[in-house]
Amino acid sequence: LEDHFFLVSVEERAAHPEAALGWLEKIRDIDSSNIQAWTKSWRLLEKLERFTETDELMRRYATYDAEQSDRERNALYKRITTRFPSEGNWYEAWGNLLYGRMDRPSKGRYLDSIIYFPKLGKEIHVKSDNYNELGASLKMDRFELNLNGTEYLPGIKESDVYIKIPGPGEELQLAGPIYTPRADAIAVLQKADSLVAGTDQLHAALQYKIGNVFVRAGSWWQALPWYAKASATDPANANMRMQWVQACRRTYQYTTGLQQLQRLHDSMQLSFDDRLLLGEWNVRAGNGAEARNILLTALRIYPYPVPFAINWLGRLDQLEKRYASGISQFQQYLQYKPEDAEAIYAVARMQALNKQPALALQWLEKAMKAGFHYGYVLDEDDAWQAMRGKPQWMQLRKTYPARTYREPKQ
Repeated sequence: LEDHFFLVSVEERAAHPEAALGWLEKIRDIDSSNIQAWTKSWRLLEKLERFTETDELMRRYATYDAEQSDRERNALYKRITTRFPSEGNWYEAWGNLLYGRMDRPSKGRYLDSIIYFPKLGKEIHVKSDNYNELGASLKMDRFELNLNGTEYLPGIKESDVYIKIPGPGEELQLAGPIYTPRADAIAVLQKADSLVAGTDQLHAALQYKIGNVFVRAGSWWQALPWYAKASATDPANANMRMQWVQACRRTYQYTTGLQQLQRLHDSMQLSFDDRLLLGEWNVRAGNGAEARNILLTALRIYPYPVPFAINWLGRLDQLEKRYASGISQFQQYLQYKPEDAEAIYAVARMQALNKQPALALQWLEKAMKAGFHYGYVLDEDDAWQAMRGKPQWMQLRKTYPARTYREPKQ
């Protein structure tokens, strides 16, 4: 192969790039995985500004080394977008590459993750440029997260790798690792969204991907506006809207989430499980009639018992002070989930509110045995006002002491 590489060098110096590429192709025919031939080929194509062919060649090399193929494409896209910063299509291709790598394990502890720092009161994306601030300005104060990032950084960075061309002896540096694919994907996809000329569906897909990367990095809060934006851009896409609902759920934005669920319900785009979620959120919002209709419909159309729906019907009865019905619902629910301490407690308090003190204390003891040890609830719940101080009550509190909680560190 040295003679072939020598001929490549001769043709390149003679400004005959097509002939040089032809010899490189012959080398790859002889030794299909020869990284020197592949690298020299895509370097020459890039020098000729044949970027699409360069990209395609790098993609083909994935057959032999998928990781190096990704690294080379990542470096290529960075060089192209630096030279042509208004070319949105290259940002889109780059973003899609990084998006495909967002689930890879981080190369360092907490690297490329979004972490909430309680002392700072905000989320921060831990990247290469601020990683050595862990344990310094980025002080973590919970559990095992106290660490010194400078101790980890030397072990993360890989050394540069060079390959030597046989014959001429030319050295070529291979592209290095992609250390922060999630942080890079967010920045690149945002750039693509602002530059690429495409349909609303294309922009919505880019916005949706940005939200997904934020979630994978660790922040539903930062994902939320991107899911909302994607749904506004492509209103008919049910999957995007449902992901917006999930973001609302994770960030306690129930009013907004309920509105989106109702919109999906009205257009008949809700799955059975999501219909149950709509019933739950209507209970939470105090929309009793709507919630009852949705949950009872679920019970009618499904061929098997649905404990989730029965549970929320019981909660709705409790809220509407239909204590006898609520007790019946929870008792039915407990046939399927007998260890649910909160459901057992709900029966106990409704028995108390229904003027059945003996039954109430029996159910309360069952709840405590099942693990209901929330002293602050028992101290504040008005359902027990008439029973506090009575011997049976005092004995239960003594037999099943309340759970204690660690005081937070200052």
